[in-house]
Amino acid sequence: MCKDFPVERRISLEELQSHNEPKSAWTLVNDKVIDLTEFSKRHPGGDIILLSAGRDATVLFNTYHPRGVPKALLKKLEVGTISNVSKSYYNWDSEFYPTLCARVTQRLTQLNRPLRGNVDIHIKAIVILILFW
Repeated sequence: MCKDFPVERRISLEELQSHNEPKSAWTLVNDKVIDLTEFSKRHPGGDIILLSAGRDATVLFNTYHPRGVPKALLKKLEVGTISNVSKSYYNWDSEFYPTLCARVTQRLTQLNRPLRGNVDIHIKAIVILILFW
């Protein structure tokens, strides 16, 4: 292995699936295997991120991070790559999802609304929970 061009570690789907608990939590995002084990303790959204351990979290990641995450952070957490993983029924190759994401982000920005919800959405959620509980 050359220092200037390190070889990426190839990880099997079986190995990814074996890292599915808090003491060893890996997830897959855009064909990159990410180690969440230590990061989950400081994840801004809390340890709920551990629900993706051992799984492909590409859909969740892209949904909850429409503006992305710093590439340096992802690179630091990366342990290897997987390719040819059977994808969900979403077709990420189409223009639908990126277009929808861009339009929603643009509209929320125009309205000066947060991308992750605010007080009014929390109040609505509480009312719904109370009414259906």
